[in-house]
Amino acid sequence: MFQLAYWEQRYKQGGSSGEGSVDESREWKWNIIDSYLSEVENVIDLGCGDLTFWLGRNCRQYTGIDVSETILNKNKSARPEWNFILSSSDQFIKNMKAPVVFCFDMLFHIMDEKSFIKTIDNACRYSSKYLFIYTWKKNPFSRSFALRRIFKKGNLSFIKYVFFPSKTDNRYQYFRSIDDHIDILKKNNFQLLNEYEYPDDIGCMYVLKKMN
Repeated sequence: MFQLAYWEQRYKQGGSSGEGSVDESREWKWNIIDSYLSEVENVIDLGCGDLTFWLGRNCRQYTGIDVSETILNKNKSARPEWNFILSSSDQFIKNMKAPVVFCFDMLFHIMDEKSFIKTIDNACRYSSKYLFIYTWKKNPFSRSFALRRIFKKGNLSFIKYVFFPSKTDNRYQYFRSIDDHIDILKKNNFQLLNEYEYPDDIGCMYVLKKMN
């Protein structure tokens, strides 16, 4: 429930989906996607957010799933030809299928382990061919990364993790490795084609394909 309340309040106050959907991060993600897909025609976007990731892009058949009613109402006004569903990512939606599923910058916002596992499983079940996941590969709450943020970027909010390293900020971010949950992907017959670490950061794009 906290996850829903956090994002609903954030969007009501005019907040955005975050840095991962704009500028260099957006361009970097699309460059990877374009190297695998000649056209992006039919997509399920799990945790679609405010659609800034889709600026300048189109999709013939698009379904965006999100927990925030506020942002989905805005999305419907901006893209009335697209389909939007209000749902938690860990709730499986029957008869939902597309050749491509996106799950970007969302998994590290899931605080509950069971919800995290169900979300990955659902993402696999929704896809008939490709699954693109962008999430953290490195722990931002580790001592080494905290020191890096402090000395390279002057971000003093990370100083507590130098003394008390963790896997979470106990608020709305929790680090879990996809590598530790590869069995979920294998169970759903997905093969990891490649992983692309974001330059000089903690994130990684995982590109997976369903093996029929």
